[in-house]
Amino acid sequence: MRGRSEAGFTLIELLVVIGLMAILFGIAGGVMSDQFRRWSLRNAANRVLEDMRAAQMEAIKAGDYQSVPAATGEQFIQQNVFVVFDPAANSYRAELWVDDDGDGNPEATDNNGYPDAADSFTTLLENSLPNGFSFNSGPATTSACSGSSAINPVGSDDVTFSRPNYPPCNGKPCIRFDGRGKVSSVGNIYITDGRRTYAVNSLRPGFFRLCMSDGGNWR
Repeated sequence: MRGRSEAGFTLIELLVVIGLMAILFGIAGGVMSDQFRRWSLRNAANRVLEDMRAAQMEAIKAGDYQSVPAATGEQFIQQNVFVVFDPAANSYRAELWVDDDGDGNPEATDNNGYPDAADSFTTLLENSLPNGFSFNSGPATTSACSGSSAINPVGSDDVTFSRPNYPPCNGKPCIRFDGRGKVSSVGNIYITDGRRTYAVNSLRPGFFRLCMSDGGNWR
């Protein structure tokens, strides 16, 4: 039999090398894919956080009242910024509310502190979560960031701010910013990919922070 050249490889050896390379590339690809998903989820959560702060700044710039000409010389009309969430559609929008329908006549519901359907609403921003992510508490087992209470059942929370029946909220989770940038109540906005969950948490009225859980402690 002719001996094998020291510089050559048998077919079996080549197949073994190719197989090992395929395994290594598969492992590396899986790691890169998971890292990219982690980055994408954090980026989506950061976008929500940035939009909440942007809406907050719009409320501060607008103030609680705007001055308009009136027969008596000047009239102050109440206004605020609302962020309305649609968890089923994984979307949200910010609306500037002005407590007047613009017809020049005072209404019974003007200056009562609550919007009505005849009032003026201007969309300031609209956004949606990327595909594969949703407003849901996912694998998190305790409330966002502090973990002060259990989520039961797991995956049952999405956006925990109040759901007023008046416009523009209309029964959906809603954040109301006043002219100082404060919110009327605290709550959590959960964003998940099913494996881990980020939360935009309003620990104090007007203060937002970001935290993450993969089912264990928040960090």
